[in-house]
Amino acid sequence: MLQPSPDVITDLPIHAEVKRCERLSLYKAMQQAVGDAGKGKVPIVFHRQNREEWLAIVRLNDLPELIDRFSALRGTQESSLVTEDGN
Repeated sequence: MLQPSPDVITDLPIHAEVKRCERLSLYKAMQQAVGDAGKGKVPIVFHRQNREEWLAIVRLNDLPELIDRFSALRGTQESSLVTEDGN
């Protein structure tokens, strides 16, 4: 059996499922993202049609956790920036 692998490898706390197609079966794509994400990763489907903008699709129940995680990352980056310039 094949092991799930992410479409994008990142240190961010997400699992990215990337779909570049004209027609997307949204719930099927999200099921794949959820199944592949495992514990500790928020599943996100990134989708784009030709000549359109990229969209990021996240389950509503996962949104608060995603915001918290990115806020924590941002706080860490801001703290290190403050430390580097001595303020």
